[in-house]
Amino acid sequence: MIAINVKGLIKYMEADDAQKRGILADYKFPDIGKAPIRYYRDAHPAILQCLAGKISRGQMLARGEALTKEAIVATAARRARLNHNARAIIEFDEHFGDRALRAEPSHRLYFAQGGVRVGVHPELWVYERDERHILKLELGTQSLSERALATLAQLVYHAAVQSGWEIDPRQAGIVQVATGEIHRGKRIGPRLEHRIVAALENIEAIWPSITRPIRASKDRLAPPPTIM
Repeated sequence: MIAINVKGLIKYMEADDAQKRGILADYKFPDIGKAPIRYYRDAHPAILQCLAGKISRGQMLARGEALTKEAIVATAARRARLNHNARAIIEFDEHFGDRALRAEPSHRLYFAQGGVRVGVHPELWVYERDERHILKLELGTQSLSERALATLAQLVYHAAVQSGWEIDPRQAGIVQVATGEIHRGKRIGPRLEHRIVAALENIEAIWPSITRPIRASKDRLAPPPTIM
């Protein structure tokens, strides 16, 4: 089974032919190059623990303040990451802190078609007004494109259904913290869009021809913070 995550699929769908082969090589040969590090590894747990009632909003914001102070004496790259994590915590509180969201444990989801399995893994499994919502949490500073949002929402929904969760398309979506918006899959039909199906079929078709790179290209070593 070919394994790729949803962000990799979106990158693949937006890339040219040469870039597509490079993206697939990263997944086929994960031992090549530097493994991506989760950029928002400080903000994610603070937000999720607050929604689960394990810490208060004040404690969540205090973690953001601590990250800002830690960034002052950090190296340049680490300083930027810490400041982005602090910003994400503050923006989440500003946009969603007053909403009655109650988190439950999250579940890893996959969507499989043919010989390709796409990891989706929505971070927010929350209840609002006693209705479950399965949401992907985007903490980056830039809004994703409408096409990327549509692809993400579709795959969150279809992965949940394929895994046995009974939800309506409007209960699946993407939380964009920077803009305070939730992009929901209101127009999702019973089948994936043709362009997504075509991309998965194309990945399966060319996968055998993807060869081990001589060396990893530098632009694939450090993933941009806006998509982590």
